[in-house]
Amino acid sequence: MSVEFKFEDGKLVIDTELLLDAMSDEDKMFLVERLSCEDAVIKHVADQIIDGFTENARCGSRLCGTDVNVYLPLDVAARRIAEASSEIAAQEINALKRELASTKERLQKAHDDLDRVRFPGRYI
Repeated sequence: MSVEFKFEDGKLVIDTELLLDAMSDEDKMFLVERLSCEDAVIKHVADQIIDGFTENARCGSRLCGTDVNVYLPLDVAARRIAEASSEIAAQEINALKRELASTKERLQKAHDDLDRVRFPGRYI
């Protein structure tokens, strides 16, 4: 199988369907792995899992309603998130608590440093 390349308006145009058809399964998995780490892709997938659609009202396959055993990837992702949500929320809350404590500590140090500058007589 071959891939068609052409120039249009000074740009190289590649037929992505022909390109995908010409790729090995290993090359496709590398592409998927690479794309799955792109911020724009993550955002669109998260939008589908949470809201049901991307910002452009597109979506992958989902069950109408729910079932004990889900098998479509978006339904599986939503189920996994729901089952792990308590753990994920606890981790996020703990991270926020650590960040808040660190910020408060830095703020207290900044106040102490300011007092040393404003009232040097207190720190002799």
